[in-house]
Amino acid sequence: MDIALVENDYVLPTAIYKHDWIHILYMVICIIFFMIQVCQRISVDLYYSSNFKTDFYIPSLNRHPTELTPTLSSISYIWYLVFIWQAAWIIYSIIGIFRRTSSGTYFYQHPCAMNKWCYFYTVFGLILFTPQLAAAARNKYGIGISIFRYVGTLCELIIILVVVHVSLWENLKGYLRNRFFVDVWLTRLLYHNGLALWASVLFYESCLSIIIGLIYSDLVSPPTASIIGCFLLLFGFITLSILENVAFYNSLAFTLSPWLTFLWLLGGIVFRSHDESSSSVFVIWIFSYSIQMIMIKSSVLSYNYNYQLNHLFILCFEYELMILFPVMNEVLHKNYRVIFWKVSKIS
Repeated sequence: MDIALVENDYVLPTAIYKHDWIHILYMVICIIFFMIQVCQRISVDLYYSSNFKTDFYIPSLNRHPTELTPTLSSISYIWYLVFIWQAAWIIYSIIGIFRRTSSGTYFYQHPCAMNKWCYFYTVFGLILFTPQLAAAARNKYGIGISIFRYVGTLCELIIILVVVHVSLWENLKGYLRNRFFVDVWLTRLLYHNGLALWASVLFYESCLSIIIGLIYSDLVSPPTASIIGCFLLLFGFITLSILENVAFYNSLAFTLSPWLTFLWLLGGIVFRSHDESSSSVFVIWIFSYSIQMIMIKSSVLSYNYNYQLNHLFILCFEYELMILFPVMNEVLHKNYRVIFWKVSKIS
């Protein structure tokens, strides 16, 4: 009965090696808008770094200085890192179009975690955010519409991240059945960390846009608006730390890019303060919190990784004993199953 359940766990598709052209169309549209955003970002940086730059022509987000306003170089470099990571997982996805699996499908159809709906939401996110970069290229910043674009694109990315994580968990048997062991790690590196990096930058700029909206709409005083923005950022940090260390550790254990992003952006503000003005106590405290969280996450990951290696060593040793001493087969076979279950949970 158990064997029948395992065999019927996966049903072969009715179509054998047939492309999904809607899926490919979403990928093509995603590539087009990605190239548009890269060109817009390059044009913005070239324009602001030209000899014609004056005090009026500064990046749109930096026209309204706040406690969380990053340095020009830090925000530009992090966006180029986002684009490089996006280009990497797009190229990896294109390669999946030409890879065949033993299940009669192409890799991008199954078991690839970046499925058709992920590209569908990615296209909408790119379409929503492209006008924001176009406005920045013209040095225009509409507070209300900018907050809508940042938050809207961030929500799209969160949906994509949830779908990618769930898809990897559901399709893990397909990866292992086709011996795509390297692709499991490429999914974690390119999709999980790449999308998380993009979402982290958008979350930071969303908090920054909310602060700007509160200050320059005369709703609250600048110090109060900065405190509200810092608390929003801190709330996001606490939520992320709970999700990755308590609720969904197995899925988020190898996602390190968000904390590295926040360290880069906040570190630029803190160290810039020695030359310009003193940073807010809240910014310094949040920066310290980010350092603590990346240290905790690295320590927990290192501990669990060593724990996994130790159990794999025990597994191999007991397997050799099963071969040498057939009498112990029954006892060791039970331990073999338990250890394999623990290792599979970590992986």
